[in-house]
Amino acid sequence: MIQKITRLISELKYEKDETERIVSEIKEGIAVFDEKGIIVRYNTSFQNLFGNSIQPGKHYWEIIRNNDLIDIMKNQDKNGNSTAEIEIDNKTFLCSISAMGKKNELVLIIYDLTEIKNIDRIKRDLVQNVSHELGTPLTAIKGYVETLLDEEKDDDRINYLNIIMQNTDRLNNITRDLLTLSNLERDARLEKKEVDLVATLNVVKPLFEEKMNKKGLRFSISTEGEGMTVIGDSFKLEQMLINLIDNAVKYTDRGEIKINLLNENGKVKIEIIDTGIGIPDQYKSQIFERFYVVDKSRSRSLGGTGLGLSIVKHIAKLHNATISVENNETERGTKFTVIFNDMNTI
Repeated sequence: MIQKITRLISELKYEKDETERIVSEIKEGIAVFDEKGIIVRYNTSFQNLFGNSIQPGKHYWEIIRNNDLIDIMKNQDKNGNSTAEIEIDNKTFLCSISAMGKKNELVLIIYDLTEIKNIDRIKRDLVQNVSHELGTPLTAIKGYVETLLDEEKDDDRINYLNIIMQNTDRLNNITRDLLTLSNLERDARLEKKEVDLVATLNVVKPLFEEKMNKKGLRFSISTEGEGMTVIGDSFKLEQMLINLIDNAVKYTDRGEIKINLLNENGKVKIEIIDTGIGIPDQYKSQIFERFYVVDKSRSRSLGGTGLGLSIVKHIAKLHNATISVENNETERGTKFTVIFNDMNTI
């Protein structure tokens, strides 16, 4: 029995040492704090991040010299999990705090996101610079093509020049939308003020009258409830509505476009409903991705860039609003819904 116990203790010690070695070598900083906020254990990465003065028995506010992280620890729900990004020594970290069952201990895990953030920044800079640089030659090409069209008499050549013009316009639209999306990702600031959504829709509506008249589409705006005013950036919200309505008009050949404004329990809701070709269920989760279009051939013929709904999603996110899409329940088509939370509603 003594031999068995000795062997069992040896195995347990080996497993404990192996576990501690693995945790110690993990690149992410890991620390465990008891219910009083006293550090119980930590790994090497955590020590490297906050200094060699870390010792078991110290409170987290004695160890952590970052006010944002201290606030997160202080306000952490003992029964829940939370994540937040913080800056430490000009580096970006993702902090994850989780509760550990009955002991009321908290596990803090810190991931270094600096390299990922730098790659994202480089990608955004590349997209913005390329889009900006493409603008000048495209403008020049379009100008010369317009000049040639004015002077050309041969029908075949006119047809070729019109094809060049169409593709130049498409490239211009892509570079414009890429710049818009890049600017939204780079600069999250909003020029906040009261925005009357009914007035904004009345400004946007004339932009599509010619297209809708050619297709014979009906267009209506209805309101239900009071307080159709939100706090937000008027230009960006107008841009969001333009993209949503433009999407509806492009993919609707007959029927109508309906805009419903509702105020439900203090939350303003915008519904854009069309009777168009609809979106199959398997594609609904992907339509807000960049360059994703359900019907690629139709999108090309209509001059779509595949970036409009990505722009819409970013603008909604900046306004702390949610956007969703579903099939039109009564007729074929789609319904996009944007909901502003209580903070945005007046």
